[in-house]
Amino acid sequence: MTSVYSLSSPTVEELEVLLGEQRDSTLSYREVGATANELPYGYRHLRHSLAFANGATGFAAGKAAIESWAGHRRAGIRLYPERPVVSDGQTVVLASRVAGLWVTAACRIVWVVDEPSRYGFAYGTLPHHPEIGEESFIVQRTPESQVTVEITAFSRPSSLLARLGGPITHGIQTRTTRLYLKGISGT
Repeated sequence: MTSVYSLSSPTVEELEVLLGEQRDSTLSYREVGATANELPYGYRHLRHSLAFANGATGFAAGKAAIESWAGHRRAGIRLYPERPVVSDGQTVVLASRVAGLWVTAACRIVWVVDEPSRYGFAYGTLPHHPEIGEESFIVQRTPESQVTVEITAFSRPSSLLARLGGPITHGIQTRTTRLYLKGISGT
């Protein structure tokens, strides 16, 4: 599997090969970790959040949802490995059907936060991805005990097809982000 786009669903064998190829690849952008700080110039920025619970139980549920990649599953994304561990350096391949095509994308977790009232991670794009950038998934509990999930991203197209998609690509990204929020929040 060499193309990001395909007419057919990738097989487990193809995903395994792709994961092996991407595991030692260099990230496709310089601003590694920027979703934890100031988002860099020259990218499309996205930041969406959703308050969904209160207290320790709500926070624990949000943390478990992020650990199990519930947002991605809600968005209809296949993961390989099927149950990736949330840990710094973990490489994962995502596969989803978009506008009649199968899209595969390789990412690597670039940071993890695991604090008593804040949990999540960010992954960055690898060369086999239609975009260049980073996305973070954070659940947190405020001092008032309100639990929120926030997704932050910066990206720009890496492929001609993604560039030509323009507003359609942005719309797909926004829709997918909303599904991530619903999957993590359980709403």
